Amino acid sequence: MKKKIHQHIKKPLILLSILVVFITVYSLVLPALTLDEQTAEDAPDIVLDSNTEETTVQNDEPTEKQTEEIPDETVETPTVEETETVTAESDEPVETINNEDTQEPQETELVQVEAESEYPAVKFSQVVNDSIIYVEAPEGAFMKGTSMEAEEVEDTSELVESINNDLKNSVVKKIKAIDIRFIYNEEEVEPLVPIKVSITSAFVENNDEDAFLMHIDDEGKTNEVKQNELKEEELETLSEEIKDVVEEHEEITEVSSENTITFESDSFSVYAIVYVQTIQIEADGGTYNITVSYTEDAQIPEGSVLNVREIEAGTVEYELYLTKSATQLNTSNE
Repeated sequence: MKKKIHQHIKKPLILLSILVVFITVYSLVLPALTLDEQTAEDAPDIVLDSNTEETTVQNDEPTEKQTEEIPDETVETPTVEETETVTAESDEPVETINNEDTQEPQETELVQVEAESEYPAVKFSQVVNDSIIYVEAPEGAFMKGTSMEAEEVEDTSELVESINNDLKNSVVKKIKAIDIRFIYNEEEVEPLVPIKVSITSAFVENNDEDAFLMHIDDEGKTNEVKQNELKEEELETLSEEIKDVVEEHEEITEVSSENTITFESDSFSVYAIVYVQTIQIEADGGTYNITVSYTEDAQIPEGSVLNVREIEAGTVEYELYLTKSATQLNTSNE
């Protein structure tokens, strides 16, 4: 009897358990499978089936309505990075979303900055009394920050003596000496490569004769410096470079080949513009070179010319000069 009762009770309990499980599962799945028609039409990822009231969801992400209906449960959805493809029930293609691809690339502006040379090309100019010194140094000649200093040598007596010792058959008549030097970090330096120097001077312009250019080193040794011939375009460039200085100069009105000396060198100290005088006569069948050297102390006026002529023996003039010469030498006429 008891066995029959248990059998009658067992069957309903099993059916009741199955029903509870079914209702529980259905209540959890139902909000995700059913939406009202208006919400489904507004959703771009949902396709309505006209033959049924159910809707097909193309996106696994929960909607706002679903979130409100199931507040106590957390619905895990795959992230965009984890999802490479989305299976769609419609025939329309679904784009794969990637955060890295959707970011707009930032444009990077490349700015090329030319490295500044430690030995840049540089130009110097300086007024020294009635002269303008202009220097063009190419790249590689001087360290950046090098400056030029130039000044006229006032006492030229030692320079004249040194130059006269090296000259043959001539002597210094007039001289203008300028000490040119270059300074870096308060120390005198020399250019690493030859540089171009131009000296525009009223001293050169006021002389009709050709000038010699002499270099006197720190040990007093002298040597003649080769001068460069100025071409027309070089004169125009030089005039343009120092035009502001020329406009303020009282004695130099223009730059020309008549008042400018140009040369190249990589060694600097004193450079002297020199005019020499040579006198040559023939007497008693021989040839004589007469040279006269003097400094400013002689007070001979500038522009003076030395005239030399032969005095024939046996004349009164000859005897007169012979007597005067003997007196000065403390000797007899014989």
